[in-house]
Amino acid sequence: MAESWHGLWKEQQGYVTKKEQEYADYRKRFDPIGELVSPYEGYWKMQGMDTRQGLGQLLAYAEQLAKDPKSTIPQLAKLYGVDLGALVAEQPYVDPQVATLQQQLQQLQQQQQMSVQQ
Repeated sequence: MAESWHGLWKEQQGYVTKKEQEYADYRKRFDPIGELVSPYEGYWKMQGMDTRQGLGQLLAYAEQLAKDPKSTIPQLAKLYGVDLGALVAEQPYVDPQVATLQQQLQQLQQQQQMSVQQ
């Protein structure tokens, strides 16, 4: 009888050890994600979402941006109250090649003025 109890105890200890290792592996894998996400949990809570919903929303936005940035960016701007027209008006786009040519032209004009003055 003692041998059967001893065998049962060893079997249970093996099971417990296996589960402890699985839990350690789980923590090793997911604790860094929890640390990364935890600063945003308060914001999500204010928005009426739990952590899973908030993270799901972020991942959905990332997927939308990757698939169709042209329509997703205006949607996100509207959601966050950003007027893209006003933003563009504040900082007009200048082609980098045009900017380089303008800089070179300005340098040439300065050199010409210096030559004329001499």
